[in-house]
Amino acid sequence: MEKEKLFFTINMVIDYTSSLNRKVRNRIVFSDVLLEMYKNKLLITDSPSYPILDTTLNAKEFLDAFNNYPIPANDILRSPIPSSDNIMDEKYLFPLQRSVFCQRHIPYMNPGLYSCNFFEVTYICEGEGTMVIEDQELYLTKGDFCIVSPNVQHCHPSSPDCTAIAFIVRRSTFDAIFSDLLLQKDIISDFFWRSLYSESDTGYLLFQSDFSNPKLQNYFKTLVCECLNPDNYGDICAVSVFKLFLAEIFRGSPESKSTEIPKTMRGKRPDAGILLQYINQNFASISLPKMAEVFHYNTSYLSRVIYQATGNNFSTIITNIRLRRSEYYLLCSDFKIQDIAELVGYSSFDHYSRTFKKMYGISPSEYRMQHKKRPETAPL
Repeated sequence: MEKEKLFFTINMVIDYTSSLNRKVRNRIVFSDVLLEMYKNKLLITDSPSYPILDTTLNAKEFLDAFNNYPIPANDILRSPIPSSDNIMDEKYLFPLQRSVFCQRHIPYMNPGLYSCNFFEVTYICEGEGTMVIEDQELYLTKGDFCIVSPNVQHCHPSSPDCTAIAFIVRRSTFDAIFSDLLLQKDIISDFFWRSLYSESDTGYLLFQSDFSNPKLQNYFKTLVCECLNPDNYGDICAVSVFKLFLAEIFRGSPESKSTEIPKTMRGKRPDAGILLQYINQNFASISLPKMAEVFHYNTSYLSRVIYQATGNNFSTIITNIRLRRSEYYLLCSDFKIQDIAELVGYSSFDHYSRTFKKMYGISPSEYRMQHKKRPETAPL
């Protein structure tokens, strides 16, 4: 395994998982399947032939090419993803210096209920299937688009008749790039606002989109291509296109019957979106008195509004944003750690390092080194 390069395709894994399911009919985990395929010499060992994968293909041709696109297997086999307690941690899953990537939910491969510390976005391209979120069963059909927030127990569709593509996005990426969603006064803004800042349970956001929409199709195909693009600009483009993809799905949907939300999100929240947007844009230099002066509030009132809206005090929110933003730079840039500390608002590197270790259990340098041991390509 160390000497030869190994590859697999989604269709190869589907075929093997299908045969395995007929024999054992119980929980099947991806890392176990790939290891069995390696032992049975079922992986590609020669230089693979890459199918044409671009936006000029029609929907069926594109999905066929995606399912037959060779994916490197060596790093995944060397570093299997631990699945204890059914918790998926982004440090084991995300490819190096990637903020967003895509994967196919494999039929029959059902790990049971699990939770993640990142956003998982499932898009139904063909067929239908059932997705379980906490204690709810959601019946999804072609065009359905479901966003699951971090730390929510769920189980993806695994029906053989369902083609479900998942886009996996770091929480720190949403925090850094998608904060402008907070300014909208609709359930989409509520969802991301609660997911990023509130202690309350958010769960999921479900849309019915028009999969035949040419603009949506183009964004979808471009996003998949950029997620698979290994060059230095692939992730930058993927993040940008993902934002366009979301906006096209959200457009016209917030107040329509095609949008479904969990019961826990049906209450009103304080109108703190513009305050949180300001915090997000100025977290490195902001203080409560300075912000109170900008918004013409006294500090006690501003502090109370923020706490009522999020369940966290001002200093906790600032610390969380600074650390998540530093996490983003540690994983997705080559900046020196001292420069990252200064960039996110810490004048003392020692203070930054102590605060980081308190939250993550290890120092920033250890965190970066630990993540550099991850596979360079994403598992399914």
